[in-house]
Amino acid sequence: MTATINLFSKFFCLVSIFCTLCTATYTIKVHATPSFDFGIGRTLGFGLDFGINAAATGTSANPFDFEKIAAIAGFEYEPNQDIYVTKIDALQRLMGFNSVYDAMALPTAMVIDAEPIPFKYNGQTYMIELWKGQYNIMSGAEIGIYKRVAGTNHYASVGNKEMLTMSFSLYKNGVKIFDRKATHWWVTGFKAGMFSNPNELTMENIQIQFKDAAMLNGFLDGLYKLGYNDVDDQIVVGADNSSITFRFVAPRTRQPWTPFMKGIMQITTKELVRMYNEAKKSVGRTDNSPATMNLIQQKNPLLKLLSGAFNGELF
Repeated sequence: MTATINLFSKFFCLVSIFCTLCTATYTIKVHATPSFDFGIGRTLGFGLDFGINAAATGTSANPFDFEKIAAIAGFEYEPNQDIYVTKIDALQRLMGFNSVYDAMALPTAMVIDAEPIPFKYNGQTYMIELWKGQYNIMSGAEIGIYKRVAGTNHYASVGNKEMLTMSFSLYKNGVKIFDRKATHWWVTGFKAGMFSNPNELTMENIQIQFKDAAMLNGFLDGLYKLGYNDVDDQIVVGADNSSITFRFVAPRTRQPWTPFMKGIMQITTKELVRMYNEAKKSVGRTDNSPATMNLIQQKNPLLKLLSGAFNGELF
């Protein structure tokens, strides 16, 4: 039985890579924006996937390098909390946000709660989205800010001048996993080797510093329209009238996948986490650093598919 599950899990990683490519192709063809040329986008999308698979395969001259894989995928390791976080210059920034991405999360082994919060500011539509859940072999959470491309349903990642200082603490069943804070367009944190159901995770003390009171008020209107309230969601407006603190426990928006389908996929992600933790134990490591990933690969080359942990987050 275990052998069958292992085989299924490894096969699923390959399916995830295929789904990621399909998602990228669809996005580039259907939702390309003036700032993201079709030819450049297609080259980046397939080139990025090729680069990750090449790094994952490794050769005697150029051995497996998980740090390089993470960097190509737009992530870096934060040793103080033993987590992976997003780089500001991640190539995902070129792709912005589209509801298609949330719809394709489950096939790429991401079992997550997603909460898109659109709001108006300065005559334009912005969106702050929250995510939390299981990302392949990692438990994690995200906050991103995007601006709608006129005449489309696609959102572009904001530019450097529009980035916000955002922070949150991720908890599992009341126990803190990590803290994150950055002036960014996409603040994230991912803890490898941890299995979680989305409803076990809460994003506490979410703090966002907006540009001014008008932007804060626009976001507040978006929150209230979704059904958030001051008491249950611990909404507090800062004394400067341009910052907010609140929490994300359960999504108010309709999710693209049913709890049943998420539960089915969690069978796979739980097995992937088990495989990873056994492999980590076999090389005598307790951390999730790139060095640990490299040791795992050296001992069992088949586990190069662990690079799929980032593959689902490429787009």
